[in-house]
Amino acid sequence: MQGSGPTRTSTSLIMQIKALDQAAWGRFVYLYGPVIYGWCRQQNMQPSDADDVSQDVLRTTFEKIDQFKKTGSFRGWLWTITRNKIMDFYRRQKQTPVGDGGTDHAMKIASQPDGNFPDFDTSEVDLFTASSTGSEFDRALDFLRKEVEESTLKAFVRMAIDGLSALEVATELGWAGETKADAANAAKRVRMCKVRVLKKLREEFGDLVQFPN
Repeated sequence: MQGSGPTRTSTSLIMQIKALDQAAWGRFVYLYGPVIYGWCRQQNMQPSDADDVSQDVLRTTFEKIDQFKKTGSFRGWLWTITRNKIMDFYRRQKQTPVGDGGTDHAMKIASQPDGNFPDFDTSEVDLFTASSTGSEFDRALDFLRKEVEESTLKAFVRMAIDGLSALEVATELGWAGETKADAANAAKRVRMCKVRVLKKLREEFGDLVQFPN
């Protein structure tokens, strides 16, 4: 699947979180928890440390969500929080004595001069990487399964993700009929399914999810 990159910042999910909507926050954690964890793991953290830092990032995100301005990049804003928490983690590592069984990376951090920490610049992480539990796009689709007809979602997946033509999808789903006119109408139906699902995803998640072309 080819990603088209972010287009705009979602006001829907973020505004719901700002309004202390617990369900919205649960969806955000499901969507972005694995991404934050993945960013931490890219910085050589052990799984348990990455999990702890991820939880810290989520708490801070919830506390500071009112500070996010929708004109900016949400991913960049979230990465800034994550980067700061990673730096805090390594500062603590530096201040904690490392025993004989310490990890190579922890020992390397501890041996650095004061103030000399790894350069955690955004260029060092893939801000749109797939997480260990699948892509955000896959998880976002899960949210639509109760709101969109199964055939509509399947048509979208087969065309937008699997790359089939509208007519191929229509034939596969048994929509094509027997005449050319039936086939044309069925192909149009598939294209409309793609448009509807993408529209709903963008309305709900905005640039929180990478969408197909």
